[in-house]
Amino acid sequence: VEMDRSEGGEKADRVLYVTDAGQSQHFDMVFAAAKMAGLVPESVSLEHVPFGLVQGEDGKKFATRSGDTVKLKDLLDEAVRIAGEDIKSRMENPDEELSDALADVAKTVGIGAVKYADLSMNRESNYKFSYGRMLSLNGNTAPYMLYAYARICGIVRKATDQVDTENVVWPDARDIIIS
Repeated sequence: VEMDRSEGGEKADRVLYVTDAGQSQHFDMVFAAAKMAGLVPESVSLEHVPFGLVQGEDGKKFATRSGDTVKLKDLLDEAVRIAGEDIKSRMENPDEELSDALADVAKTVGIGAVKYADLSMNRESNYKFSYGRMLSLNGNTAPYMLYAYARICGIVRKATDQVDTENVVWPDARDIIIS
């Protein structure tokens, strides 16, 4: 039974269901039943797009202590908090509150770390979620790359006598002389 747009149907040619890989068999059966029941025209493609599970460091499905799904906002907030604590630990007075500029750095590093860690994984592979690994200043991590970028910006500012620390003006490649 195909629904017309006027009845709320979309007349899609392709429908994607994005869920964890553990749902693959379920969706194969649902899709086959829907086709057999005539609920979906043969011309419509129903596809399951699987992704791997995010696991805790114990290898179990990542969840809160009560078993609930962890909200992305909570993950990001915790990453920002940990990044902020790391910055504070490097300050002369670690008990001092972070300035607005350093709070922005903590936010950039924390959120960047979670994004980069997630995007650098194979979509279909399970992976263990670890703030320690994500926020490490060593290895293939966002904080390491952000640190390297900041160092490069500092070198360019110094080499080109720039005073403005907000906006780095990058010299043209032909103007760079390596001695």
